Amino acid sequence: MKYFLLLSFIIFIFKSCDVYSNPSSYPASSGNSSVYSENKEFNTLMVKDKIDKNKRTAEVISQLINDQPTDKIAALVFDNKTNCNIIVRIYGGKNYTIPVYKNDKNYLIVDKGNYTFTSNFCNSKYNSRKNIVESVTVTLSER
Repeated sequence: MKYFLLLSFIIFIFKSCDVYSNPSSYPASSGNSSVYSENKEFNTLMVKDKIDKNKRTAEVISQLINDQPTDKIAALVFDNKTNCNIIVRIYGGKNYTIPVYKNDKNYLIVDKGNYTFTSNFCNSKYNSRKNIVESVTVTLSER
């Protein structure tokens, strides 16, 4: 399992070297301010996400390879298999917000513990409680 995660990350690293164009188009006078707000927040989060991305990538890969039960941290990988950009909100001992491009992956390091994951994507809601005791990949897909 660790080797699969490592291979996935190595592929992701090479893929993340691509230059992304602006992935979302704002609705023109659609009157749906929540969609506009979500798109605006997503774009803001993606700008912040690129800061120290190489350092964070190295930390996540290191954690995936060397994950020990005694570690106080774990790597979370979000695999977005939908055709929508999503924002995953993670609530627990610490709160995190992570954007994930459509049909792409993103990742972060979190403290181990109990968390609630929430997201709105493709007219669906995602809500899940997880006890993070080791590094894990969360796959989000449409049914």
